Amino acid sequence: MAATAYSRSMPSANGTTGEAKNDTRNRVTAVPLFREWELPEVQLQSAKGSWRSPGMIRLYADSRIEVEITFGASGQKPIGLRSGPVRISGATTEGLVLRTTRAALLKSEYGDGGERHVFVPFQLVLSKSRSKPISSAKFYVKNMTRYMGIANVRDGEHVIRIVHEGSFQNFQFGASIEVSGGRISMAKAKKTVEDVANLASLAARCPCIPCFGEYYSSSELQRVEAYTSTVDCAPVSPLVPLQGEYLGGFIEQSLPRLRVNEATLRVALLIYYYCRSHQETTLEVKFLLSSVFMEAAKFNYALNVAQYVPDKKANGVVRGFLKPNQPPGKKVCWSFDDLVKQAAKYVGVTRVAKRTSFIENRNCIFHSGESSFVQTGRRRVLPALMAELVEVYGLMDDFLLRLLGYRGPFSPYRDGRMLAYPSRRPFRRGVMKTASLASPP
Repeated sequence: MAATAYSRSMPSANGTTGEAKNDTRNRVTAVPLFREWELPEVQLQSAKGSWRSPGMIRLYADSRIEVEITFGASGQKPIGLRSGPVRISGATTEGLVLRTTRAALLKSEYGDGGERHVFVPFQLVLSKSRSKPISSAKFYVKNMTRYMGIANVRDGEHVIRIVHEGSFQNFQFGASIEVSGGRISMAKAKKTVEDVANLASLAARCPCIPCFGEYYSSSELQRVEAYTSTVDCAPVSPLVPLQGEYLGGFIEQSLPRLRVNEATLRVALLIYYYCRSHQETTLEVKFLLSSVFMEAAKFNYALNVAQYVPDKKANGVVRGFLKPNQPPGKKVCWSFDDLVKQAAKYVGVTRVAKRTSFIENRNCIFHSGESSFVQTGRRRVLPALMAELVEVYGLMDDFLLRLLGYRGPFSPYRDGRMLAYPSRRPFRRGVMKTASLASPP
């Protein structure tokens, strides 16, 4: 194999590399139970018939949901469970109704005393038959396992509270996000939590997934929503300190601009690729995902902000954006380099012209699977590609932090220091002041 960064950064026997230090997932290891609901009677329906029997719903700390249904030694036994998804419905002892949900059979156990079947539902919704108006919502966030403390964020008439709650173990619930302060619709509460979780993901450089939520009327539980997330990541190198004071300040500053710019620059999509790139262990893959980030940034800038005319294929797919004021019949498109510089300048990033050397490697890896350093015969590929990755990661940091209007502590990639943004001077620890919420770019 050629001496590429890929060959030098393959995971070791324990699934880690010196680069990402991200644990592999041992799904055999026992995960703590997080919630449990008893179902006195469950209706189970498959393509072969319908049956009723007692059951349990279990939610584990890694977001895994299981529905267990038991059948005694006597009576009719279910058939056709492996022929496809089944439908499950019922009600808990607390009076929450399990909405009919599709589920797949995970395992079955048989004995003299009867049989037990465990199903994995595609989604779990438990709700009161007659719900009262919602006054607060609380979601538990998977992968946010390095967070400590409490953050209180003012969001108009509502208060967002972020609390360490759960485990410091990787891939489990590590914090909760609660929205309260008056009557609120479930849709608005859920969207607020999603926005906050996106910003927490950016701060952690790790996808933080709010996959278990509870809705309350005063202190009375009205509805539960949950789904199993298989996104197993760990915040190995946070962008912003994962402490209540600092994370709260970051979110309070950034939330207004995230909302205003979401429709035009697709901020949530950028954060997704940013986090996925940081979570990868192979340098070429990290580089590709960071390049997709830059592609998405320049595409949405060109389409929604600059509003350049798209050059489309016959099937409607956009292949570029046309430069204005060209001679009749002549089509000249903006280059990738041009649009990246324009998008960066729009959000306030400086020194852009000197920070696009990554484009050559982006092209080489896209088209050959190897970096330009391999193609040119460079002897030490890994340090050279790493240096360029650090540069493009710095550009992504600047793009998002400038876009969000953030001022406060941050840690550049592979730097180890806590600096003040945007000055990049050493950060002095103390009470963080919330920056002025000026109008977004």
